[in-house]
Amino acid sequence: MPKKIIDIFPPTSTKALKERIFSLPRKSKKFWGFKKKIIIIIFLVLISTISLLHFVFSEVRIEIWPKTEVLDFEEKIIADLEKKNLDDLVSSKTIPAQVFETEKAASQEFPSSGKISKEEKAKGKIKIFNNYNLSQTLAINTRFQAPSEKVLYFRSTKAVTVPAKGTLEIDVVADRAGEEYNIEPSTFSIPGLAGFPQYYSIYGKSSAPMKGGFKGEIPKVEKEDLERAKNVLVEKLFSEARESLKSKAASEFILLEGVNKEEVLDTSSSLEAGAESQSFIFQAKVKSQALVFKKDDLENFAKEFIMTKIEGGKKIKENSLKTDYSPESINLNIGKIIFNLKFSAKTYTDFDASSLKGLLKKKSLEEAKVILTDQDQVKKVDITSWPPWIKKVPNNPEKIKIKLTID
Repeated sequence: MPKKIIDIFPPTSTKALKERIFSLPRKSKKFWGFKKKIIIIIFLVLISTISLLHFVFSEVRIEIWPKTEVLDFEEKIIADLEKKNLDDLVSSKTIPAQVFETEKAASQEFPSSGKISKEEKAKGKIKIFNNYNLSQTLAINTRFQAPSEKVLYFRSTKAVTVPAKGTLEIDVVADRAGEEYNIEPSTFSIPGLAGFPQYYSIYGKSSAPMKGGFKGEIPKVEKEDLERAKNVLVEKLFSEARESLKSKAASEFILLEGVNKEEVLDTSSSLEAGAESQSFIFQAKVKSQALVFKKDDLENFAKEFIMTKIEGGKKIKENSLKTDYSPESINLNIGKIIFNLKFSAKTYTDFDASSLKGLLKKKSLEEAKVILTDQDQVKKVDITSWPPWIKKVPNNPEKIKIKLTID
């Protein structure tokens, strides 16, 4: 026998159901009411956010890559010291020039290359002691013998008379040249008195070394040494002057090679040719001048020249200008340089943003892209919108952002 199925909850009428709901506890009713309010608030916030994005923050960004063209030119330009302004750069093909000037001075020690054979006799002083009871006359060139293993004689330079029981200081010079005569203080005998009773009573003493004895080669300053020193020092100063002018020009001015005027103002040496010395001091002073012109003036000429050769509505891409220059003739006396200038730049057609916005407003994004890509001077177009569901170009020009990208 089949089982009988009985509902757990018997059928209830709508009226009975409502009565049951409203008969729920008060706490359960409050919960359902709060939840309903939360859902409504979230819905309103969502609608408000979408509206805000659509009507306030919405925008269309249009990026355009225009077609570019590189133009090359070559012209003969003059940098002139007499030109003082930037008028008529293109018609006159002349830009202003300026003179930079600097002076450099220095001294430097140089070695001597010459050699000379030389012999010098040692010299000094001897005090003669006369302990004898009679005065003693000594002739010029009287010999005085030093107490050394090798016989070394020193001779008096003049005749003298030494008083009895007295002393007298005289000048002596070595008998021969050589460093061996540079002896320390000594006691000297007088060989000429040998065999006489006063030999042991008359003698000499030196209180200081004998000096100056020499025999050999010594360095000498040659004429070629002075000439070499001049060339080396002057070239060094000119090199420093050139670097100084380059530093002064820095990035603002252009200083072409070979436009320097260099002058030697003064040279001198501490010794003359033939002087006996291992070295000498050479001094020099120079002046250097250079004719320069501003880099901006050259670039302004190039830009103005290019603008005269392109159609209206076209522009030069920023930082695309390239220049190359080489001097043809230089006249520093009149302050003029003629040089060949090669220059090139990338050009493109500019677009009027206001006109484009008026043309594209209210168009669909696809239609706007087709309109722009059909332009002869446009290479590529990219259109994006925010928020993403925007499919038309806004009517408000302020919500249309146009950017030109030049590559």
